[in-house]
Amino acid sequence: MDTIHDIIEHLAARHETLSVAESCTGGLVATAIVAVPGASRVFTEGIVAYADEVKTARLGVKSSIIERHGAVSAETVRAMLAGLRTDARIAVSGIAGPGGGSAAKPVGTVVIGVRYLDKERMITHRFTGDRDAVRQAAVREAFALLRALLVPPS
Repeated sequence: MDTIHDIIEHLAARHETLSVAESCTGGLVATAIVAVPGASRVFTEGIVAYADEVKTARLGVKSSIIERHGAVSAETVRAMLAGLRTDARIAVSGIAGPGGGSAAKPVGTVVIGVRYLDKERMITHRFTGDRDAVRQAAVREAFALLRALLVPPS
């Protein structure tokens, strides 16, 4: 994927780092990064925080945030981003299905957050398709969102 390559090259040229915290994508974001030759120049870690307990213990997400807003929320994803310590960060949490959705957060709801230095973007998507389609769409959108933050359109 050219987008991932562009992200890696951008960060490497500046001697900056990248990490990810993912839930519903289960490691797909990290897998896509390490599939690119040279990723080791920038990529430091990928945390699969599938359980809420891992979000709190490993990433420092306050349990009160998850209780109040849910694991699939901008507030939780923002806290996941804060738990990472690199220049560029990606966090993803969602409901890939086939079960687990609700009227307020149907299957396909995915919150993606990216941070680069002092800039942050957060977006909630409602992807369609089966579990794999939702997860793959979330990965693509996460990289597109980070790339747009790194290299804003002129």
